[in-house]
Amino acid sequence: MENTERIIERFNRIRPTPMVLGRLSQLLVNDDATLKDIEDVIKIDPLLVARILNTVNSVYYSPLQKINNLSRAIAYLGMRNLHILVITDTLYALSSLKNNRPNRVRLQIWRHSAAVSIAARMIAERIFGLNGDNAYLIGILHDFGQIVEEQLEHDTFAAIIRSAETPEEMVSLEQRHFGVDHCHIGAELCRQWMTNPAISQAILNHHDMNAVPPDSLDGILRLAEYLTKQEYSWGGNCQHVSLDNELIAHIKENRDEYAVLMEDFPTEMQKADVLYGTSAI
Repeated sequence: MENTERIIERFNRIRPTPMVLGRLSQLLVNDDATLKDIEDVIKIDPLLVARILNTVNSVYYSPLQKINNLSRAIAYLGMRNLHILVITDTLYALSSLKNNRPNRVRLQIWRHSAAVSIAARMIAERIFGLNGDNAYLIGILHDFGQIVEEQLEHDTFAAIIRSAETPEEMVSLEQRHFGVDHCHIGAELCRQWMTNPAISQAILNHHDMNAVPPDSLDGILRLAEYLTKQEYSWGGNCQHVSLDNELIAHIKENRDEYAVLMEDFPTEMQKADVLYGTSAI
């Protein structure tokens, strides 16, 4: 934990987390908070206001009439979607490049996370009939610890992804060089941002090979990574995604449903470009 906190403190010095996220997270777990309270917090950040209005009027949400003020946008999105949007906006801002210099590694991590989050939401909703919000969040957050490592120690991180043959080997190399791995970093950031504790725990464990139920957050994340690995994996030699026997059996038993899901996946990825900023990658 000490190494995790030290690395996050270093990262926060060069990429401070926007104040809006912390305040909004507190309001969303406060039963007495009102939409007016939330609107007052969001108004602190004019760029976020513009992004929310742009997003709510996009093809992703497709309102019947244009929404042109923040109050209506918040009411239309609802609390959970708004929280998701603010977390995504925060992650994208924290992933931004210094001086706009090209950084293919970071862009690929972001695109991979976007793809996994879309697939995770689709799996939760279509395969298991669950609300997809937490599945989305775990997908977009699961590898953010790698972006932290890359920004703090770019050359060392680049060497790790060139050397690692599997995700498990990558975790081992991270622990050797940084004293911590991206799973622990991502889990601690989730805890600090007051997301569902189950999300933090699943991110912490997402490279474990222990058997997990397919319909758990852990299982959904591993299934999403597996299904998107061909086109949207990124890490040098580290392309191999392992599944335990229960998850493999689950895919085989539901192969027709997964085939349809993956046929629809590219369309969902295109629709989500406005949320993820992946279209230029």
